[in-house]
Amino acid sequence: MQHKATTLADITRVVTVVDACTFGTDWMTWNTAGDRDGWVDAADDCSAQRKVPELLAEQVEAADLLLVNKIDMAGKEQVAVASSVARGLNKDADLFE
Repeated sequence: MQHKATTLADITRVVTVVDACTFGTDWMTWNTAGDRDGWVDAADDCSAQRKVPELLAEQVEAADLLLVNKIDMAGKEQVAVASSVARGLNKDADLFE
């Protein structure tokens, strides 16, 4: 059975938005999703145990297009780190800052 959304839209690209301000520090953390306020439902122990870098990697690896945003708010080094890590995780995606 087809999902209803597939009859309404033709999905040709997967876009991941990378926050230049936080991506580098989130990539280096040992935090889990459960450590972050509002990230998971309190009753969802499985999701709460997922490591933040693991979640970031999955999103970046799945993308066809990577958009590094908030570059106007981030420092040059933060933008460089975010772009470099994202590119390292996904060499095939188009990347825009």
